[in-house]
Amino acid sequence: MKQFFILIVSFFWIGSLTQLAAQKLEIDLRTDTTDKKYVVGLAIRNDSFTGHAFVLLYQQDQKDAEKKDFKVYGYYPKRIANIPIPIGVVKNDSNCLKHIPPNGDIYFIVDEAAYYEAKRVVERWTADPPVFTLILNCIDMLDEVAMSIGVNLPSRYNTIKSLVPEHYMKYLYKKLSSPKGIVYNKKYRLRLLPSSDSQQLISNKPSKVLGQFVSDTANPKWILQTLK
Repeated sequence: MKQFFILIVSFFWIGSLTQLAAQKLEIDLRTDTTDKKYVVGLAIRNDSFTGHAFVLLYQQDQKDAEKKDFKVYGYYPKRIANIPIPIGVVKNDSNCLKHIPPNGDIYFIVDEAAYYEAKRVVERWTADPPVFTLILNCIDMLDEVAMSIGVNLPSRYNTIKSLVPEHYMKYLYKKLSSPKGIVYNKKYRLRLLPSSDSQQLISNKPSKVLGQFVSDTANPKWILQTLK
């Protein structure tokens, strides 16, 4: 039994070292885009064998670049003598983030009510963390936070690779770039379109357009809200 437990722990902590090109997606889900920014971020780092997924929360006034109430939350297995055990704990990842930037991030700008709903989810995980296992880990906290703001992330169980945070973030980018995209509030889909196509759509003033995609690359795109 002891050998089986060690095997399971080793399987989880020995993951892929494939590098994920750093990307940043910013999706504005506010009903009023002139309102104050409340940001819910989902991000990953590949600084360990399997990498790590974490949640960022902060507020930002429109005319002020300073991030207020900036918090970073990561869900980990508890450690005894530096050995991970299947007991979950939510840690403040703010200091770690200063030294190790994320390798992939998706930021949702939301209304105030959605922001505090996401914050309540994180606070609940902090106060009463579930058991940390191969099946229930840091990605699950991201998934529940996303659901709280109306974003239904795709399942990570389609391939065994998606159990690793780095692979999961790649999977999200792939889903966003596909015609199906990902679901928002179960009525619309978020998906990426080439800049030229989306600009033409916007010039036609469609009734269901969602925010702007902010890219660090040379070929920016838009994120649109489209009917399923």
